[in-house]
Amino acid sequence: MKKFLGLTLVSILSISGSTGAASIYSFNGNVTSIDDGTGIIGATGLAIGDSVTYEFLVDTNLPGTITRNNGDTVIQLDPPNFSNLDYFYADLISGSIIDEIDGGSYNNSNDVAEYNYGWENITDIDEGLLIGGSRDNHVVVRAPLDFSDWTIGLSLVGYERAYGQNFINSDAIYSLELTSITPAPIPLPAAAWLFGSGVMGLLGFNYRRKRI
Repeated sequence: MKKFLGLTLVSILSISGSTGAASIYSFNGNVTSIDDGTGIIGATGLAIGDSVTYEFLVDTNLPGTITRNNGDTVIQLDPPNFSNLDYFYADLISGSIIDEIDGGSYNNSNDVAEYNYGWENITDIDEGLLIGGSRDNHVVVRAPLDFSDWTIGLSLVGYERAYGQNFINSDAIYSLELTSITPAPIPLPAAAWLFGSGVMGLLGFNYRRKRI
């Protein structure tokens, strides 16, 4: 029975460990320039020299996607005649400072409601990028290195852009540093927990029976 219990626990741990390979990438830096066409940056009080922090959830084992305003989610592929990028999944999970104003400008059904991708350049040009948010309000972080080579301490450039009506936009540009890379918390699947609790119940029942 002890051997069976050991195998059961190993199985549960194996299930939990194989559910994903996502990581959270944290970036910290300062505002280096502002171009406030819509006035929304001024309304937030953001100024040159202010500190900013962004976090992206990244999983290079999943495909990058975009979701359109009509609800369609599609895998992000290279544009025609441009096949040098390797895409993967990325999601901006915190840090956005500004937002679209007056409904933005990109409200057609095919416009992007959410970017969920990053890419690295697989030609002789080293470059990597993460993008999150919508067409009307998005954050971009990029560096002159393939994403697979990004390490803590790397200097990057980032910007956040938000649109108002008539395609007028505001931009805040940042100098950033990759400050941490941490594994994303992966919840143990409910089925594994259920199976484990059932086994423990059987063990308890067997123990009580032996004592009677």
